[in-house]
Amino acid sequence: MAWIGPTLTAAASAARIAGEVADGQARAASQRHDVQQARSRAAASAEQASTNEEQIRRRNRQSLATQAALVAESGTGTGGSNALIAAQDAALAELEALNARYDGQLERNALENRARRLADAPGGQSGLRTGLNALSWLAKTGSGSW
Repeated sequence: MAWIGPTLTAAASAARIAGEVADGQARAASQRHDVQQARSRAAASAEQASTNEEQIRRRNRQSLATQAALVAESGTGTGGSNALIAAQDAALAELEALNARYDGQLERNALENRARRLADAPGGQSGLRTGLNALSWLAKTGSGSW
């Protein structure tokens, strides 16, 4: 009957290790999912920024064309102050489009950095590695002396 104590200890240790392996596998799967989600959001962000930039450019082209038509209709001519205003408006329109692109790049970079941090995080160890860590701990503590 002296063998019952060590056998129960060994069985409990084996069950704990199996549980830690399963937990590690679940954490790794969850982390892989989070990384994929962050990468997908980064790609979607880049696409959205490109779409926003094109919409801004299209809207600004229409606005500048309307402005040019109104200047022509007024009969004041396209030189002098009208030319300066048109050039300034065109420059501001381009700046607006470039800012939209830049904002999209910042968002995409932030999401890609998040994906990299998630991929490099230690919490996503494979279940096998978690189990091996548990076995190593068990050997160091002597809890598995059977």
